Amino acid sequence: MSFYLHVVSFFLLECILNPFDFSGTFGQVLECWDRETREVVAVKVVRSTKKYREAAMLEVDVLQLLGKYDRNGSRCVQIRNWLDYRNHICIVFEMLGPSLYDFLRKNNYCPFPVNLVRELGRQLLECVACV
Repeated sequence: MSFYLHVVSFFLLECILNPFDFSGTFGQVLECWDRETREVVAVKVVRSTKKYREAAMLEVDVLQLLGKYDRNGSRCVQIRNWLDYRNHICIVFEMLGPSLYDFLRKNNYCPFPVNLVRELGRQLLECVACV
């Protein structure tokens, strides 16, 4: 089952409803197909509450700034686009794997192996280093 999210004439996403979609406090993350770039993306749809919209706009600003410093796009999550759709801030990201929480939950809350903790730490330090 899918639906189409028409936001502006040049931007069209087909959002695929599947078990990987995530709903949380701030909004919902959907796995979508970007027809313009022909790639799967993650779209974070933020609740229309004023405080969440303001936080989302701050997130957009920070992600765009990080994108300027991370020229090759390998150290920080990449924002592809953002838009305001019916009072919901929608942030389009590159598609990545599950969140740390989802990964932990799927592994029955078992501790992460030391090698994985090292790798996560290395990735965090690389992201901070690009700033």
